[in-house]
Amino acid sequence: MRCRHLLWTLPAALAAGLLGCEQARPTQPSGAATKLAFTGQPTNVAAAQPITPAVQVAVQDAVGNRVPGATDAVTVALALNPSGGTLGGTVTVKAAQGIATFADLRIDRPGSGYLLASAAGLSGATSTPFAVTLTFAAVTASGLHTCGLTIVTGAAYCWGANGSGQLGDGTMTNRSSPVLVQAPAGVSFAAVTGGDLHTCGRATGLSAAAYCWGGNGSGQLGDGTAMTRLTPVPVAPGVSFAAVTGGAAHTCGLTTGLSAAAYCWGGNGSGQLGDGTKTNQLTPVLVQAPPGVSFAAVTAGAAHTCGVTAAGAAYCWGD
Repeated sequence: MRCRHLLWTLPAALAAGLLGCEQARPTQPSGAATKLAFTGQPTNVAAAQPITPAVQVAVQDAVGNRVPGATDAVTVALALNPSGGTLGGTVTVKAAQGIATFADLRIDRPGSGYLLASAAGLSGATSTPFAVTLTFAAVTASGLHTCGLTIVTGAAYCWGANGSGQLGDGTMTNRSSPVLVQAPAGVSFAAVTGGDLHTCGRATGLSAAAYCWGGNGSGQLGDGTAMTRLTPVPVAPGVSFAAVTGGAAHTCGLTTGLSAAAYCWGGNGSGQLGDGTKTNQLTPVLVQAPPGVSFAAVTAGAAHTCGVTAAGAAYCWGD
């Protein structure tokens, strides 16, 4: 209700009391910055994906008012981290208007925990607990390790034995829980396949390139060397693959297109590459299929390989 203009000469407090008007309350000014508080809590999130909405940490005074002029550098870190996950993204942000906003935080492994916020000269803060999850679209099991592809993102995770780097995380440390395969920037996978000591994946996108990692003593990674690789490397260029399959120490792939051809590389002591020799090959070689035969699918075994045509005829080679 507005106060009548006839009482404009009265003190504001008296006029408000007579006419039932509300008087504006003065805003309590903030005091000196003393502490931090999470005002935007982390939410449950898929591994390796940004936490949304963005995590926010406020710079506050002793009674909990935000300090609008604060520009302190705020750092967040993982706590209670039993899975050994790594917090990625921008972990130190300067406050603006008293709020530090973390727009790209992500954690590479599944698990549960919480965040700690700190800033020089201020009391820290602890977030509410949250979970990092993995949801798989497909998994592949090999001799002593397993890999899976996540739904939506096509990120590859592996776990188990890692003595030859077959988990692709840049180490040779065995893992009892999934770790993110350290694929090159921008590379995601449409499929993964495991051999005894190596793993391969077919990349998404028009290139349909194949990448492999792990043991490479027989050339099963197809990169033109016999060097062990702890992270994915591209198979020698020139061939686009619709599918790849890993054997014990060799790998095969089926090309894209209507007349799909089979290529194999790696160990060939039993003729499992199908090129008419028993010579190991460090890069893909064409399988010498009978005239007019093209394959709809191929699968690699320990020392042999088989393919099936669109008509359902099966062909095998090796031992």
